[in-house]
Amino acid sequence: MAVRSVGTTHDGIEVVCSAAALEADRILLLNRVKPHTDFHSAIGSGLLNMLVVGLGKHEGARRFHAAATRLGYETALRSLGRVLLARLPLLGGLAIIENQRHRIQRLEAVPPAKLESREETLCEEARALMPRLPFDDVDLLIVDRMGKNISGTGMDPAIIGRMIHGYSTCIDPNQPPPRVRRLFVRDLTPESRGNAIGIGMADFTTDRLVAAMSPEVTRVNALTALSIQGAKVPIHFPTDREAIGAALRSLALPDPTQARVVRILDTLHVDRLQFTPNLREHIRPDCRLEITAGPEPMAFDAEGNLPPWTTT
Repeated sequence: MAVRSVGTTHDGIEVVCSAAALEADRILLLNRVKPHTDFHSAIGSGLLNMLVVGLGKHEGARRFHAAATRLGYETALRSLGRVLLARLPLLGGLAIIENQRHRIQRLEAVPPAKLESREETLCEEARALMPRLPFDDVDLLIVDRMGKNISGTGMDPAIIGRMIHGYSTCIDPNQPPPRVRRLFVRDLTPESRGNAIGIGMADFTTDRLVAAMSPEVTRVNALTALSIQGAKVPIHFPTDREAIGAALRSLALPDPTQARVVRILDTLHVDRLQFTPNLREHIRPDCRLEITAGPEPMAFDAEGNLPPWTTT
């Protein structure tokens, strides 16, 4: 994790880079290019992000996020990235574009001189390929699992319609979809090793997810990324049944049985989902959705939890 200073931006920010990388004859960047989970801009999570945050290690990530709070994410990323582009022995970058099923759509080699400009185009291409929920308005979204192997923020904000730095459950009908009024997340993936960053985007969760959290690991991620809201623990219950019941009651609908409910495995897998019949007439016109089973009552096991449900 050792780093060395390589220069200062015109904004006065000291830029650091991995000491091991600085010993290399040439550096080739490799990263998936996609919209960032923390901010909306012309560039996102890609080669520049790998250059600034990846090669910057923990200290570089801390400096970047601190600069972003003052300058904005895109400005900070470009500013720090330009110093590194000028100082490092870069061979170039290999950009990975994925499709809706998270399979490689194509690869593109990018020379150092075009890294910044080309990433804008690649990010726009990746944005057009991203999956979406087939509904614009959802009363309750049930997410079976969240985790760092799912998204850097545990759940992809583009799928759930909420940002890691805060959200409001007072839905504005004019805000971009999806508009999710309540979000219940059930479990944390083992691959996350206790890092539950992003849990703060949920309204309800389970005691078992909270028990699986490592407060220390989650705290380090939250403080490094300055994503304080993302580490806040929502209301939690012993069972899924209790959490879902509370979520439905909190909607204050005249008839809770008419709540528009959607269940997904995680935000990486939205090609298969479960939803209440009243959403059938609200499927987005640009979405090709095949209904393969149901409807059937929501079932719980003897402990009051939803049975396992996967995309296969």
